[in-house]
Amino acid sequence: MKTYLKQLLIRIIWGGIIGLAIGHTVYLIHALVGNVITLYPKDIIIHYLTTLAVGMWCSGISIVFDIEEWSILRQTITHSLLLAPYLPFAFYIGWVPPTTIGKILFVLFYFVVYFIIWFCFKLYWTKKAKELNEELERLNNNTNT
Repeated sequence: MKTYLKQLLIRIIWGGIIGLAIGHTVYLIHALVGNVITLYPKDIIIHYLTTLAVGMWCSGISIVFDIEEWSILRQTITHSLLLAPYLPFAFYIGWVPPTTIGKILFVLFYFVVYFIIWFCFKLYWTKKAKELNEELERLNNNTNT
């Protein structure tokens, strides 16, 4: 448990730093491609705090993938449920198009990404288990002969 808490704190700190970096890089890219952005102090503060919070939250909850006793499906479902508060943040800060179709597509994309994550992990660990079983069988055959 102590190891999880230490890892959680490290991830939260780095997540905040990375969240801020990504958030401000997006603004920089918009400015470089010629989009006019008018920033007011209130908007900068909200964007700063939101990217910090989202970075910390997203990185921190990734700790569920370190819980080895849980299945990949349980880890993925738990992570997706813990990440659900990200949706209101994304709507509030303007990262999602304000149209109904934009919001629907964003939520749909959210679930598609989780399915892809689960599927890829499932394939990876199935392959690893097969390789380990083949290696065990090879070792057993060598010791029996």
